[in-house]
Amino acid sequence: MQLPKIHCKSVSCRSGFVEVRPNVHPGHVNIEIWSIHPHYHRRVTDIANDCIGDGDVTGNAEIELDIIHAKELIRLLVVAVEAAESSGQNSAI
Repeated sequence: MQLPKIHCKSVSCRSGFVEVRPNVHPGHVNIEIWSIHPHYHRRVTDIANDCIGDGDVTGNAEIELDIIHAKELIRLLVVAVEAAESSGQNSAI
């Protein structure tokens, strides 16, 4: 199953990709994040794109969440989104 990745680029010094996949380990949700060098300016739609070199990727982290913790992450993300929206700090993707 090919799942889309989120290209986060609204804060250049913290840009990169987020990928979420089910069942890399049975009954878990896998979250992987790649940080991209802030000077990387070419348009990118996928971390797997050949134009991204090893030097452009500055970090990578991966974590497995069981279902309980995945649901807790969703709850905390909703709380954070609501707080960001109410503070007027909402930015376009």
